[in-house]
Order: sequence, then C-alpha cells, then structure tokens
Amino acid sequence: MSEQVTTQDLQAQNIALYRRFADGVGNGRLEVIAEVLAADIQLPTIADLAAPTPAGLTQLNQQVRASFSDLRGTIEQIFAFGEWVAARIRWTGIHAGEFMGKSPTGKTISFTELEIVRCQDGRIVDLRQVADVASLMAQLEGEQG
Repeated sequence: MSEQVTTQDLQAQNIALYRRFADGVGNGRLEVIAEVLAADIQLPTIADLAAPTPAGLTQLNQQVRASFSDLRGTIEQIFAFGEWVAARIRWTGIHAGEFMGKSPTGKTISFTELEIVRCQDGRIVDLRQVADVASLMAQLEGEQG
C-alpha cells in the first residue's frame, strides 16, 4: 500500500525545508545554502551583485555579514501554496563595516526582505528575493546618532 502525499503534507514539508534554509542563513550558518538549494539553481535576483549560483549566494551573504555585525534574519510571515513558499523576513544588525560605499555608522538597522521559493524533491529549485534596500540605505544615510 503506497502512501499518498496530500497537498497539506507537501506544503508542510516545503515550509519546513524553507525554514531550515531561512533560519540557517538568518543565523549565519551559511553551509545550509549548499545543503538545501539545488546545485543547478539559478538566482537571477542576485545576478548584479554576485554569481547567480549557490556559491555566489554564499559569497554575497559573507560580504553582507562583514558589513553588519550581529546580523540576524527572522521569519515574520510565511505561507505555502503547493510547491511554492513565500516569506517576509526581518533583518537586524549593526552597521560595522563598509556597505555599498557607506562607511560604518555603528547604527542599528532593520529592514525586510520578501522571498519566494519553489521546492521539489527536498530541495529549493527556485529562489527569488526582494530586499527593502531603500529603507536600509535611508537608515544609513540619516543623521549620525
């Protein structure tokens, strides 16, 4: 007798997979990128900043972490529809290194990012990210505290 996976089961599995990815990256455990993303995934939303591959995403995260100490990402909202998962993540940290030409300010920052992923066979096979960089830059350009 074979077990049939329900839509609810699939969605729960995909949310768990995404949470593993987001919680890992959000807490600086970047090895999760290679563990969870499909090796042949293309990441078009980072193409202007790094190679659109898992290795490029790891490198980009390392660079951002060099600019912001105590950087943490926390899932604020998450939902799934079939093989798709969407989440809003809140990032916080301290601007401790140069970022996009901005010298360190020592300011605490907070901004959101939206991520949409598609999961298949226990891997993330599509990842789209949109970060609120305008809000982040406004915080860095504001008056020195």
